[in-house]
Amino acid sequence: MRLTQVAHQPSPAWRPTLRTRLSYLLARIRSVVLRRRNA
Repeated sequence: MRLTQVAHQPSPAWRPTLRTRLSYLLARIRSVVLRRRNA
């Protein structure tokens, strides 16, 4: 499953601000996971 495919789908419910927030949260989660793996 790729979130990008879902995000690219045209739907009025998706707001640019919400999309940026989701992408930001995903980036933070990924960074935390990478830190745990390295540690």
